[in-house]
Amino acid sequence: MKQENLRSDSNNEIAPGTRLMWLQAPEIARQAQPGQFVMVACGEAATLRRPISVHTVDGEKLALLYMVVGKGTEWLTQRAVGSAVDILGPLGNGFKVAGQPNGTLSFLMIAGGIGIAPLRFLIEKVKPSCRQIIVLQGAATKTKLYPKELLPPEVSLTVATEDGFRGFTKD
Repeated sequence: MKQENLRSDSNNEIAPGTRLMWLQAPEIARQAQPGQFVMVACGEAATLRRPISVHTVDGEKLALLYMVVGKGTEWLTQRAVGSAVDILGPLGNGFKVAGQPNGTLSFLMIAGGIGIAPLRFLIEKVKPSCRQIIVLQGAATKTKLYPKELLPPEVSLTVATEDGFRGFTKD
């Protein structure tokens, strides 16, 4: 576990109220495992750090997918490219995945809303040993769905929304 002031590479809205932030984080990225999270200091208005799942890593960069829900995450949206963000992590035990011979595993992942955040990293980890990866995602509305184009092309994504725009309506 490390506490570092990391430089933001990007902080883009990928859906209304949902953002993807990339940070230069060589040590944390090297140590992080799928299912772990970091604690993010979110300015003086937010006394406590906010837990945010590690979305994925790419070399020495770390991605955080977060929903804007209060003062802390609103502060995080204001971090421009090059801004410092105080991160503590990685924390938690991460996901446990039983090993299988390469190419024989079918993998099913199910997420609701922002719960998809840690699954992107897990997909990258299991992809070499999978013949098939299926992700089922539910969300309140179509604007809360994770963008398909951010998943590897070999992932099969099925979505459903509570408002009935996609899939089934909520009873």
